Amino acid sequence: MADAVLSNPPVSPEVGLLETEKDAREEKHRRLVLQNLQRLTKRDRALLTMRYIEELSTAAIARRLWTSETTAGRRIRAAEQQLRQLYLRDLADHDA
Repeated sequence: MADAVLSNPPVSPEVGLLETEKDAREEKHRRLVLQNLQRLTKRDRALLTMRYIEELSTAAIARRLWTSETTAGRRIRAAEQQLRQLYLRDLADHDA
């Protein structure tokens, strides 16, 4: 008779610890992103919400804002850059 295959093989303590550390890092990053989203202007938050939460294309965002695709794209990139700068600054402060 063939050996039974374990559907959930045992996990070593080291693997469990690594998963716990990974989860803690992911939660820290999530918290930093949310905190920094609140520091953006209302317009920038709205742009990033349309892009990443509503998953709208640049063209759809431009139509919603009654502007050109070029302008919408620039505004989205500027909002992303602002969020990135705030996030990296906070990340450096937390790691210091």
